[in-house]
Amino acid sequence: MGTPWRMKAQALGYRTKSRDLFDVDTMIRNGDTTIRAVIEELQQTNPYAAYETLIYRILEKPLDADDEGLGATRAQESVETIRNRLKNDILELNLEISRAVLDEAQKS
Repeated sequence: MGTPWRMKAQALGYRTKSRDLFDVDTMIRNGDTTIRAVIEELQQTNPYAAYETLIYRILEKPLDADDEGLGATRAQESVETIRNRLKNDILELNLEISRAVLDEAQKS
């Protein structure tokens, strides 16, 4: 059995539920994981999916029809707010990756 954040990241590979997004976001904010680790776990769960497809699942894919909502979480924010925060994390990760690639290119 994996850690809770790994299980939630894997779940995002198969379904799009507000509770999964909320839990992943909360675990990132609490320092239990990073957006990089979540995406890497998603890539392992979906090895043939393009990076952009995985990001779409997190940021844009419509919630499943049977989504229960955030009522049980006592969250006082919307899924849109959560996704915007995750989007900022992903943008920062993309910048970090781009800087690393540029640094390597400059060394060559």
